[in-house]
Amino acid sequence: MSYSQAFSIYDLGRILRSAQENTIEKLQTQPIIVNNYEVGFSSQVGTLSLSAAGYISTSKLGANFVDLGEGVYTTERAPERVWGYEVQLDWTPVRAFSVGGNYAITEGKVDKNSDGRYDTYLNASRISPDKTTLYARYSGIKNVSIDLNWWRLGDRDRFTPRTNGTYAIYEGRVRSYNLWNLNVGYKVSEPVRLSLGIENLLNKSYYTYIAQFFGSNENYTRGNGRRFMLTLNYSF
Repeated sequence: MSYSQAFSIYDLGRILRSAQENTIEKLQTQPIIVNNYEVGFSSQVGTLSLSAAGYISTSKLGANFVDLGEGVYTTERAPERVWGYEVQLDWTPVRAFSVGGNYAITEGKVDKNSDGRYDTYLNASRISPDKTTLYARYSGIKNVSIDLNWWRLGDRDRFTPRTNGTYAIYEGRVRSYNLWNLNVGYKVSEPVRLSLGIENLLNKSYYTYIAQFFGSNENYTRGNGRRFMLTLNYSF
């Protein structure tokens, strides 16, 4: 269990880049002071390890980026509350083989009217969908290691589109997608290691997280297809 407090200055540059004649006088430059509360545990039972943590962060004056339309942006200064948790599981049934996974979720709301009711969700400039990762590693072949992992980004649909059917920036609906990735390493000699990485192993067609939450045609582009990366490392 832990408690911490931190502060930061929000991104003034975003607001000034689209400034109008009265923007400067409306700026609220007070720092963002955040109180963080966290609790968690870690346990080891034989070859199985499990850890989990949950947290909540509160701020009396947060900074949420808001799209007002027609290229005008502002920062909403209001009380905020962000919470989430993460679970990690790892298992090594035999010496050369291990499997595991991780799940993490974060959510947040803002009290727009400062009436004690946190009833408006924070947008994607602050909150991302839940994430899941599973992996399997094998090193039972001499000088060879194999790492296969599966990664999934969840759904997030918290906002209402405008009357013309489009979404404000950072409020676009995010639909889930998942990808497989593979990495094979070979130890050529003591100082030399060769590795081959394959991203998006199954050549899946998908739209990236950023493309979806931006909510505009200009940014609605697909993610990369299958990509190969060959790396040679030499240790002195």
